Amino acid sequence: MTRSLAYCGLVGLLLFCGCGKAAKEGGAGGGTSATNSGEWKTFDPEQGKFSVLMPGTPEEARVKGGVTGKQWSAQADGLTYTIHYEVLNKSPSAEEAERLIDNEVDVLPFALNATKVGDDPKLVGGQSGRELAFELKDKTRLRLRICVAGGRMYSLEATGTKELVNSINANTFLDSLKLAP
Repeated sequence: MTRSLAYCGLVGLLLFCGCGKAAKEGGAGGGTSATNSGEWKTFDPEQGKFSVLMPGTPEEARVKGGVTGKQWSAQADGLTYTIHYEVLNKSPSAEEAERLIDNEVDVLPFALNATKVGDDPKLVGGQSGRELAFELKDKTRLRLRICVAGGRMYSLEATGTKELVNSINANTFLDSLKLAP
């Protein structure tokens, strides 16, 4: 049950976030670099149990589909940066958390109608997790890091062109997650 709820929640959040939106709207050359202009801000929402660096002030998006969680996004330099979490029914064991993540890895290519182009184990916010990369139908790239901690499934996403999702700005965002104890 927890596994299917986590799947539905993360997939719903990913689809709702507008994957591919940054590449279509912002393009590769739009805006100023958040890293160079000093616009990176620590974002630590009340009750969020995390902090992350975001370019500017992110906007909260309403989460659909009966999922208990929250999501915020910001756009800069042709990238969309998204952080979201889903509250799980219980705090899973390390083995259960790994199975939840494995399930996401298995179903996301189908749910996103995308080709998985990367999958690596990665520490995410100090927790065991995964970094995934997808190419969407419109050739937009989605680089995603996922972990389970404290009864929540966290996901950070950078969406844009292949070059931009591997840029210093994308790395700054993806490397910045800190989870509250």
